[in-house]
Amino acid sequence: MIKYLIDASVACIFYRPRATFSSESDYIKNTSLKKHITKQKITNQAIVYIPSFCIAEVRNTLAKWYLRTNNITKPQHETAFGTFISHIHDRKFFYSYDLNRYHNIKIGRASCRER
Repeated sequence: MIKYLIDASVACIFYRPRATFSSESDYIKNTSLKKHITKQKITNQAIVYIPSFCIAEVRNTLAKWYLRTNNITKPQHETAFGTFISHIHDRKFFYSYDLNRYHNIKIGRASCRER
């Protein structure tokens, strides 16, 4: 089974309206990633983890798109927000992962291995 640990920037791809992309190619690239992960999740080939603190980051980004940048309309915001909440509720799509202090302490080891 494939295990994804995604952050808020990747999670937002799942809820980002087409109007917020700078180009059609950018939209297609991001949509293909979304479709790929979703297909794996639906067919039980993958589990998608999201750190619990990223949930607040996604909610803030959705609000920013609507309230600050006016990139999306109120109905688009409500749809994106509602879909996100349904995906994290009862771990229907995203499995909320609580990080503890040991994850933060050992991050130095993980980042050194990626070099």
